[in-house]
Amino acid sequence: MRHVRLAAAAAAFAIAAAGSAFAQSGEPGSPRAKIEKIEAHLFYEYTGRLSANVAPPAEFSFWNTVIGEGSAEEAANDVLITITISAEPGSYFDTDVLNITVLNTDDKSVVLERSITGLLIPMSGSTTKAVYVMDTTCRSLEVVATIGASTLSNTIPFACGE
Repeated sequence: MRHVRLAAAAAAFAIAAAGSAFAQSGEPGSPRAKIEKIEAHLFYEYTGRLSANVAPPAEFSFWNTVIGEGSAEEAANDVLITITISAEPGSYFDTDVLNITVLNTDDKSVVLERSITGLLIPMSGSTTKAVYVMDTTCRSLEVVATIGASTLSNTIPFACGE
């Protein structure tokens, strides 16, 4: 029991000594989060593998990805979108919400939305969150990510045809 109390006291001291690194969002002087990058990884249907990042500026031909053409290594109908956020290590964002919106660029309709609260930035200074978008590799997508004052977007120009 004594070890547990000592460990708890040491943890409390470490948090207090870190100061603003553990400040919660919304407090004066609280840390700011920044969206660093948006990536897209194809889900390959034959092997179950994920591709390397295909989102621009990566060089990738998006033509007929659904049947494994273009630069795709095999058929891919779904895509995993990842958003990397950085902030002061140890920051906790309890009121700032990470909003991820995936839009069809043709008609601006919403394909998928996700809001993430309670974002904790590990001691590495960055974290990555994801959304899985199904049945979408024949239409161009715009991905928009926002947290606090930071916004980043990327267009993934999927296309299909004969």
